[in-house]
Amino acid sequence: MHLAPWLLNWFGKLPGDIRIESERGKVFIPITSMIIVSIVLTIIVNIFKR
Repeated sequence: MHLAPWLLNWFGKLPGDIRIESERGKVFIPITSMIIVSIVLTIIVNIFKR
């Protein structure tokens, strides 16, 4: 990722990703980003499986 940091700039910034920040700490739940990653990986695995 040192060679192409722009490759994952979108991760965690999509609508549906939950980010809660307070004085005590931070909570980050990338729901939409993980769904997209899962779909892409499923497609790639199915292409190579055939």
